[in-house]
Amino acid sequence: MSVYIPNAGRFVNQGLPSAPCDGNKLLLHMDVHGIHEFEIEKPSAPFRREWWQRSDMMKKDTLSKLKQQEREIRENLIIDAARTVFGTKTYDKVSMSEIAKEAGIAKSSIYTYFPNQEALFVEASFRDTERFIASLAKRLEQEKRHSIELFINYFLDYYTEHEAHWRMITHFALHGNIGKASAQKLNRLSVEVMDLLETVMEKSGCREDNRLLAHTLFAALSGIMISFRKYPGRSEPDRIAHMKRIAGMVERMLTAFIEPKATTEQSG
Repeated sequence: MSVYIPNAGRFVNQGLPSAPCDGNKLLLHMDVHGIHEFEIEKPSAPFRREWWQRSDMMKKDTLSKLKQQEREIRENLIIDAARTVFGTKTYDKVSMSEIAKEAGIAKSSIYTYFPNQEALFVEASFRDTERFIASLAKRLEQEKRHSIELFINYFLDYYTEHEAHWRMITHFALHGNIGKASAQKLNRLSVEVMDLLETVMEKSGCREDNRLLAHTLFAALSGIMISFRKYPGRSEPDRIAHMKRIAGMVERMLTAFIEPKATTEQSG
C-alpha cells in the first residue's frame, strides 16, 4: 500500500536522514509490517546528498556483515569435515582433497582459510579444547564442588559424546608431530586443562604433587578410553559402564593416596 502525505514537513524513521520536504508530497510504501520505504517528490539537494550517503553506508555495512557470516559458515564447515577426517589418521597423513570431499567443497576453497593441514588441525584442536575447558569450568561452577569423581564422569561423558575430537587428539598423541608455533598454541590450552584438574586435586584435599597427580589422572583416563572405548563383544552402554567402573577404581586409589597425607598434615 502507498499513501501520499502532502506538506510532510520533516520525516524520521529508524535512523534514516530527515530533511525539510519543501512542502512537497511524501510517498510512504507500507505493508503489514509497517513503513519500509519512502519517496519524496522533488526532495531538496541536501536531503538527496545525505540520503544517498547514509544509504550507501548501510549497504556497505550489511554487505560486510553478510560476507563475514559466509566466511564463518564456510570455515566451520571445513573444520567439521577436518575433525572427522583427522579422527581416522594423523594430520600429516591426511590430504586436503579428503577434507574437501568430506566438506563437499572444492579443495582450493580450503586454502582460502587454511594454508596447510597443520594449520587446520591446530585450529580444529584449539576450538574443541576451548569448548571442553569452558564446559568443564561451567560444570564445576554449577556443581559448586571440585571432586575427582565429578571430573572423571565429566571427562568420560564428554569424550564419549565428542568422539571425533577424542580420536583426533589420540592419533596426534600417538603419532603426531607439529611445528613449534603450533605446539605452543596447543600447549597453552593443555596448561589450562591441567590447571583446572590441579584445582580439583587441591579441593579434594591434596596438599602436594598436585600437578603430578593431575597428569596421572589425565593419563589414566586417556588409557581407559583407548583400551575400552571400542571393547569388543559389548554394547555401547556396557562399554561406558565398564569404563566408569575402572575409573572408579582409579579414583579410590587416588583418594587413598591423598587422604592419609591430608590427615597427617592436619594433625601436625
